[in-house]
Amino acid sequence: MNTRIEYLYRDAGNFKQFASVVLEGEITTRDREAIAAALDSGEYFIPSQVGLGDLQAPFPDPDLDHVWHELDVKSGITLTADAATCNMDVHRFASMFTGQWDVTVAMKRLGLPPPFDRR
Repeated sequence: MNTRIEYLYRDAGNFKQFASVVLEGEITTRDREAIAAALDSGEYFIPSQVGLGDLQAPFPDPDLDHVWHELDVKSGITLTADAATCNMDVHRFASMFTGQWDVTVAMKRLGLPPPFDRR
């Protein structure tokens, strides 16, 4: 068995882009809990910081685009008999979820203006 990860990007105009990847191996309860605990506000993550592709348009719009993608741990992570579509083990994937999302680096990589300093 392998593990399918389905996630989405939704810009400020509610345009949605979906992605699905199949990782090698069967996700464990511990893996699922680690991912859930690291999601910002319980659902947001930056795919490029955990080995997946970001889904923004090739030329991001600073008025609409941001770095956050959505992942529903309950329905977006499922077991499958399908072959892996990327060369990554699900346990390695889960270990990359540390909850330390570097928004500034992600925005810079996309060519978006830096986030506001909320201090």
